[in-house]
Order: sequence, then C-alpha cells, then structure tokens
Amino acid sequence: MAGRDKHTADVDFLLCFLADPAPVLTAAEIGDMVDMTRQGAYARLKKLQDRGLIESDMKSGSRVWWLTSKGGQHAAAAAQSFDSDDSIG
Repeated sequence: MAGRDKHTADVDFLLCFLADPAPVLTAAEIGDMVDMTRQGAYARLKKLQDRGLIESDMKSGSRVWWLTSKGGQHAAAAAQSFDSDDSIG
C-alpha cells in the first residue's frame, strides 16, 4: 500500500459502505478498499464524521464506522450517478 492517494474522493469512502455487506467497517478494511494505509483512512474517516456523514464507536477493542442517514443519501446519489454513467453510450 503506497499511502494516501490524493485523488481519492470523499465519496469513494462513502461508497465502501455500500459495496460491503457488513453493517460496520474498520479503518483498515476501508483503507484496503481505497488503497490507503489504516492511518490515512482513519484521518479521512474522522473528517467525514465531523461532517456528519458517518459515525463510529468502539466495539471489541476496534473502532468501527457506519453511514449516517446523510452519508447514506450522499453515497446512494453517487452510486446512482455512476450507474447512469454506465448506461450512457
């Protein structure tokens, strides 16, 4: 893993929650999905939490994250936009 990709958009983090069937994800799991270190993913997740898009809690010694209603709306809109782009042309 090469560290933070400066081109990884916030929506890419939100889409991780839609792509995985688990109700909650760890920073390490999300980092793997967006090709980023756990520490880099944690920092970005914290910013998304500050914006009210995700929430977190400690479970069994690990911090887990999940989408809020607001974050879910942003992720669903982005996913729908990607689906629409796929059907064009």
